Amino acid sequence: MRILHPFLRATLPDTDAGVRQLRFEESWYQGRGVYGGVLAGAFAREMAATLDTGDDDRPLRWMTVHFCAPATGIGVLETSTARRGSSVTHLRGQICRDDEAIAFASATFARTRTSEYSWRRPTMPTVPAPEAIEPFAATPAPTFTSHFELRFCHGSPPLSGSERTEMGAWIRFREPLLVDTAAALAILDAAPPAAMARFDSLRPMATVALSCQFFETLPLTDARADDHYLFIVRSNVCADGYAEELGELWSRQGRLIALCWQTVALLG
Repeated sequence: MRILHPFLRATLPDTDAGVRQLRFEESWYQGRGVYGGVLAGAFAREMAATLDTGDDDRPLRWMTVHFCAPATGIGVLETSTARRGSSVTHLRGQICRDDEAIAFASATFARTRTSEYSWRRPTMPTVPAPEAIEPFAATPAPTFTSHFELRFCHGSPPLSGSERTEMGAWIRFREPLLVDTAAALAILDAAPPAAMARFDSLRPMATVALSCQFFETLPLTDARADDHYLFIVRSNVCADGYAEELGELWSRQGRLIALCWQTVALLG
């Protein structure tokens, strides 16, 4: 009997009497519930399955997720199509427990369009190869981080008390997994927020919402399950107890996979 990868098990719902249910495993907890990357990944998988037959050429282009309450116990996952056009499909979804919203999301899947224009303003920074850096071992750390391997290679590390709120790390699943869009969403929410570079001791933080835009169809054609991906994140503004974070996800070959904007609440 084949054993599912832990991330696949966490993001693939069961069906009970026609109801799609997610079981929130404690190994994916961050604080009081499962961390947001699992919820975002579950939305991505279920929404992709909701697409009409023959729409395989409509990859995920944009997803926004709002996190409303700790994800514990069992959640009911529902997705629906808001509108399907000739090239673009818009979907929405929610995860509830006892009729209370845990998270809700919207997403856009769209075909590639022919255009003479193409540009990339961000450039991948020059950083040491992952093999030249020891994996980061933080103690204490959120429970879910045991599923990932991080090697910090850019900017200011977490808890360094730095004035520079920018950091970067090579990241991959500790148990090898070919990175599709759902797994990329998990990676985008797995690294510490850039705001942590400002702190000199641990403080509670939580993602309130994230929005991710994808520029590559995943998995990449040359991807392997043990590949490292470079995650760069910076925070430009912190006010009223909330920090803005902008993350970039790069392949090792220098392809910009996604940008991710987050609103992070500083809880203490």
